[in-house]
Amino acid sequence: MKIKLFPWLYFLPLCSFFFCIHVALVSGDCLGDGRVCLEDEMMLLLQLKSTLKFNDAASNKLVSWNQSTHCCSWGGVIWDATGHVVSLDLSSEFISGGFNGSSSLFNLQHLQRLNLANNAFSS
Repeated sequence: MKIKLFPWLYFLPLCSFFFCIHVALVSGDCLGDGRVCLEDEMMLLLQLKSTLKFNDAASNKLVSWNQSTHCCSWGGVIWDATGHVVSLDLSSEFISGGFNGSSSLFNLQHLQRLNLANNAFSS
């Protein structure tokens, strides 16, 4: 029995395309279709960034948070399909100081996961 390989070459890119979309939907990563990253949530994160003391030169995540880059590329942030921040990983960002009770961090109502490990917080 001879199997024609040529028709399968057309099918493989389609499988890859659908697989990638499926992974994005499951993981909650941005899809780039404009329906993610609520403006209010972006502003809360930018406000949080402005109140944190951190080393710009050593930062890998916080330095990517700005209005000129798409929110999907903001390091350490995972958005759900409705545009809310559900996970924030600010580990090893050389953050010093702390948070006060009015920090915008506490207004991220859909936040499910927060990683602040390996920073230099004080009380």
